[in-house]
Amino acid sequence: MSLGLREYRRKRQRQRLWTLIRWLLASAAVLAAGAYAYQTGSRLAARNLASLEEQLAQATSKAAVLDAQLQAQREQAKASIDAWRERYERDVPTGELKGLLELVRRKIETGPTPDRLRFVLEHMENKQDCAPDLQKRRLLVETPLSRGSRQPAAFANGSVSISLAGTPARDDSGNPEAWFDPSQPVTVRLTPRDGEASEAAGPLPLQASLVAGDRVYHFSIGTSIRGFAEVSMQRCRFP
Repeated sequence: MSLGLREYRRKRQRQRLWTLIRWLLASAAVLAAGAYAYQTGSRLAARNLASLEEQLAQATSKAAVLDAQLQAQREQAKASIDAWRERYERDVPTGELKGLLELVRRKIETGPTPDRLRFVLEHMENKQDCAPDLQKRRLLVETPLSRGSRQPAAFANGSVSISLAGTPARDDSGNPEAWFDPSQPVTVRLTPRDGEASEAAGPLPLQASLVAGDRVYHFSIGTSIRGFAEVSMQRCRFP
């Protein structure tokens, strides 16, 4: 009986040993499979990472190329806009030049030929040949309440006459006065002895000129005592 018990125990030990061995083998197989899967996954991840890095580098390169192209297009568009603006400013007159060209156009339409205007412009100089003395007079500025009380004033021995008209001043109640309001525009009418009259208007002080024959008459009109204006005239050679 003792022999049978020992045999039974040895058999149980062998079973436990084989169970342990099988467990160890199974665990080793699982570990080996896990290690293989990890290595395989790592290699795949590394390849994917390399592929993504390459794609990112290509996209970055393309973006840089597109950015350079857009920058070049912006610079080209800016240069084109600047060129058109410069051409517009050069070809389309503004300010005083626009007014001069409009005056030339009106003159050509109403009488003088382009050759005549060209001749006058070519012989004009910035320094004028003018008489050294100024003729000065104090003139009444006419209003609707005083109109007809004075005749136009003659200058240069009657070669040209001038009359002034303004807006009536008003008292504290808003009633019109007999004298003009110096803060309002004044109309200057210049009439040559033989020729058509011309007018200029604006607040004082005011400049006005008239060409008659080979002379030009420059008038300066400023404020004076109530109801009057100081007028000075200088005669110059024209053109």
